[in-house]
Amino acid sequence: MIKVIKAEFMKNIKRKDILAMLLISILLPFLVTYLTNSGSVVKSSLKTPLENTFVIAFFMGTMLFPLLSIVCSANTLSREIENGSIRLILAKPVNRRQIFIAKFIILLCLCLVGLIFTFLSSYFSGILFFGLKKAPLLSRNGNVLIPIWKDILFTYILGFLGLLFCSSITLFISCYFQPSVSILVPLIILIFSQALESKKQLRYFLPTYLYQFSSTGLYSNEPIKEGLINMAMLAVYIVLLLIFGIIRFERKDFV
Repeated sequence: MIKVIKAEFMKNIKRKDILAMLLISILLPFLVTYLTNSGSVVKSSLKTPLENTFVIAFFMGTMLFPLLSIVCSANTLSREIENGSIRLILAKPVNRRQIFIAKFIILLCLCLVGLIFTFLSSYFSGILFFGLKKAPLLSRNGNVLIPIWKDILFTYILGFLGLLFCSSITLFISCYFQPSVSILVPLIILIFSQALESKKQLRYFLPTYLYQFSSTGLYSNEPIKEGLINMAMLAVYIVLLLIFGIIRFERKDFV
């Protein structure tokens, strides 16, 4: 299994879309922080390095990072199916389940590394443009005040699970469709999910609500408890998509 993961890593590390996602996660926070500091385009009252990580997380997590994650995930499998290279991979003495899991692990690492780069870039760009200002101990999540470290922790954990959900559903859909459709379908799901967030009965099943911690304080007086429930829901979605993806990949005819 380790050899399969290593082979996937070596194959994907030079991909332009993956390198672009990592480069954006490093450079874009500096641009957004500059615009926030100048007040010309982005206006925010959060102007300490630690608070800046919230501004960037919200800016990139609403649609940009999910889009990048979906594009990278679609190219991980459906592109290989489309150009026929998957048949060469399957010709090797490795079972299909290991191949699919290895691709999932690569995407998991990509989501994690991308968010780590984003956080570090947000923090250091905050120091560059705002100076070493001390952040307040409490942060406002919707209508509720919570410790700032909890706000940051939950924001980035849910952001990571949100990106992993986008990768998982794209990887699953890639077993059925070509790259363009594998990108379009998850995007449509996210757009509809965001449009339905006002429906109370559906809210707790919608991925766009689940992975945005900033929304929980608007609908609950216990955002931490709500955040933990959202983590569990996203984890269930990811596991189910992984299981169904493996089943479909094992049964698919690539002739």
